[in-house]
Amino acid sequence: MQIYGFAFSLHNISTRTLYKLDNIDHRYLIFRNNINRYLEILRNENPEYILGLGIYSRKSDNLHLETECHNVFQHRLFMYNKEVVYKIDSFLKGDKLLKQSNTIGSYMCNMVSFKIMDMISKGEITSKFSFIHIPKNIENGMVIEEIDRELKDLLRT
Repeated sequence: MQIYGFAFSLHNISTRTLYKLDNIDHRYLIFRNNINRYLEILRNENPEYILGLGIYSRKSDNLHLETECHNVFQHRLFMYNKEVVYKIDSFLKGDKLLKQSNTIGSYMCNMVSFKIMDMISKGEITSKFSFIHIPKNIENGMVIEEIDRELKDLLRT
């Protein structure tokens, strides 16, 4: 069972979390100039699971397990001439700290999630996908513990 994880930027809670999780087999940092390279890796390697991590800019007591993404980037459509919304059928279940949310926004987290869900929808990959927004005010140790517990539960099944 392979779990691929990605995060954005070099110095924030999502990247620190990605590199401290025990059960991630492949880690990747995404910037604007390497998105297509990462998508090509996913297409070629077709991992069983893909976990995306991003920073949630507002304060919150919960991790946000995103439930949908759409083809809007910075308030403009991309890829299709009309808005398309994909429901994210997360492989993570959520618990007291990890709550379902539809706050993915319209920037990099949403764009990359949409492109991955589009590949899944078209049958280009058969991966299962989850995306977690991590509020910047939550203690990193709690975040790592919660996500690691979810991944360990997944590996037991």
